[in-house]
Amino acid sequence: MSRSKNKHGLAWLLTLFLTVLLVIILSSVGLNSTVFSANFTSNVLTQPRNVDYITKQINHQIDQVQQKHHLPITLPAHTLQPSDVKPIIKTTVHRLYNGYPEIFNAQQILDIFLNRLQKLNQSNIINFNNKNLPLIWQQAQAYVAKIISEQLNTSAVQEQVINFSNLRLTTRMIMIGSILFFLLFLMLLLLQQQQEQRWLHYLGISLLTATFILAIVIWSIIEKVTYANLPFARPLIANLCTQALNKNICLLVITAIGGIVLLLIDHFRQHQHN
Repeated sequence: MSRSKNKHGLAWLLTLFLTVLLVIILSSVGLNSTVFSANFTSNVLTQPRNVDYITKQINHQIDQVQQKHHLPITLPAHTLQPSDVKPIIKTTVHRLYNGYPEIFNAQQILDIFLNRLQKLNQSNIINFNNKNLPLIWQQAQAYVAKIISEQLNTSAVQEQVINFSNLRLTTRMIMIGSILFFLLFLMLLLLQQQQEQRWLHYLGISLLTATFILAIVIWSIIEKVTYANLPFARPLIANLCTQALNKNICLLVITAIGGIVLLLIDHFRQHQHN
């Protein structure tokens, strides 16, 4: 009787370890497939409403800098268009995820800006004498370079890029380590359950428990994101987090279904044995 209780207690202890490891695995997999994924982030930020929002913010910054550092021409309120900004977003995101210290490609931004000036001039929205073209181009380049150095590729941004890269690497290492430990404890559970053959029961409970714990965590994150006092990028951050959480909810649903299936299989198998 005592030996049976010990075996039962050991099975529950292994289940506890498996549950903790599953929580870590699901969390790290969720992060690596969403906010730590360049493709996911790029796809979210280049959605029409997000591109429109970013374009509006950039034009606002251009207008502010223009008031302090005058060009020989007056730029319109909507200097850049979403079609101009979209490739900048894609490049910036991929430079961030590839670990470039200067995540904003100065040459790309400059080329797009100068190309936009040419289009505005051709459309007679702005007008300048071709004799002054070299001077305008020179000042425009200095103008864009000033925005990039003072507001974009700053030392504070570069520090955050390094921190982000380190966090991504740490998360991946934790994911790999937790998967290896999960397989180890699963093997121990299989060995411990050689006679009773109830490992499906314990693994199913582990999957459902991990799902429940992460559901509570995701709910609390949603609450914090909804009511957080974020800076001007709040709509972007909120949208990114919302879509990441939705994707993680799908992962939890799949995990929960897996747990239920394992419990049902174990139930029918036990019913057949009895």
